[in-house]
Amino acid sequence: MKHDHYQELLDQFTEELKYKYKDWCAQIQPLPTSSREGQYEVGKIFVDRALKCSEKGRYSENWSRLNSYNDIFKQDSKRIIIEADPGYGKSTMILQAAKDWYSKDSTSSLKDVEIFILLRLKMLQGITSFYKAVKTTLLPKDTRLLESHIEFLLFHCKSVVVALDDYDEYPDKEKDSDFMKILKGDMLQNCKVILLTRISILPEDYHATTKFMQLNGFSDESQSQYIAKMFGNPEGFTLKELIKDLPIGGVIRDILTVPLFFTMLAHINDFLDQSIGKRTSRQLQPCLRYSYQS
Repeated sequence: MKHDHYQELLDQFTEELKYKYKDWCAQIQPLPTSSREGQYEVGKIFVDRALKCSEKGRYSENWSRLNSYNDIFKQDSKRIIIEADPGYGKSTMILQAAKDWYSKDSTSSLKDVEIFILLRLKMLQGITSFYKAVKTTLLPKDTRLLESHIEFLLFHCKSVVVALDDYDEYPDKEKDSDFMKILKGDMLQNCKVILLTRISILPEDYHATTKFMQLNGFSDESQSQYIAKMFGNPEGFTLKELIKDLPIGGVIRDILTVPLFFTMLAHINDFLDQSIGKRTSRQLQPCLRYSYQS
C-alpha cells in the first residue's frame, strides 16, 4: 500500500531533482574557462548522433544501429552499458536526456518516466550507498526528504531511469558498493539503469541481459549541425575545410570526428566566415606542423 503522502513526496523529489539538473544543463563549456561567458545551455551544444548496440555482449560481431540517443530509452533491457572514448560526449548526451525529462519534451522517449536520476560517480568519493549519493549530491542540503523516502518512491514508481555517469572515474569502484549491486541486478531490479564509461573500463560483474552500446563520433553532418547551431551558418561549414590545403591535413582529419576536439577548434573564433576561416587556418598551421613533427 502506498504512503498517504506518496504524491506529495514524489512532487517534492522530482522538483528538487529538476532544480539540480537545470543548473548542470546551463553550465556546458566547450572550452576550459573560469568565465561564465563561455558557458552554454546543453541544448545549444548537443548534436544527436548514432550509436551501435549489441545484445550479445561487447565482443559480439553483430552490432545493430540506433539512430538517436532517444532510442536508448526504448530498449527493453533493464541494464545498459554505454562506452565511448574520452571527448565523445557521453556526459553531454546524458545531460540532454535529463533536460528532456525535466522539460517534459513531448518528442522524448522519457516523457512518461516518473523519476530520472543522474549520478556523477566521480563526485562520490567515499560514498558507496546509492540512496545516500542521491540525497547528498542531488538534493538541497535543507531537503526534508529522507533516504527512506527515496527508497520508498523508487520502489513504488512505475517508471524509473537511473543513469550512472563517469564510472571510469568512480573512486570506489573496487569496493562492494550499491552501484555494483545495481549493475548485477541485485538492487533496483524494476528500474532501467544506464552506465556510462570509457571504452574497456567496465565493472567486473554485471547482469547477463546487459546491452552494450558505443557512441559514434562526429560525422560531416554532425559537424555541420554543430556549426549551424552555434554560429548560425546555413552553408554547412566544417573545420575540415580549414585543413584541406595543409600538408598535414590528412593526419588530423580523423581527429575531427572526436566531438571535444572539433568543438574546441570551432570555438577558437566567436563566429565563422571566410576571412575568419582563413585566419584560423593560419593560426592552426604551426600547431599542427609541430604536432606532426613531434
